[in-house]
Amino acid sequence: SRLELAHELRQACRRAGPLDDPDVSLLKLAVSVGRGAPRTVHAHARKALRAGVDPGALRQVALIALPTLGLPAALDALRWIEESIAEAAERPA
Repeated sequence: SRLELAHELRQACRRAGPLDDPDVSLLKLAVSVGRGAPRTVHAHARKALRAGVDPGALRQVALIALPTLGLPAALDALRWIEESIAEAAERPA
């Protein structure tokens, strides 16, 4: 099925190089920030937190985007990331 093929493609891309899960999660977050996609920013921020990424690193992704994307887009991304961090802190471990 298409869903199985998409999953296989994702796994093959993850194994294609030396990046570990936390690095991949930060890269996917950065791509979502660049696209200005709140739903995927939330999703990838949560995945990064589950992979053990420090919340400060997630915030840094938004800050690094500032010179390229501009202040409004970076502030939107930072807000979405902060929402994800707050949601993760509210959930029991």
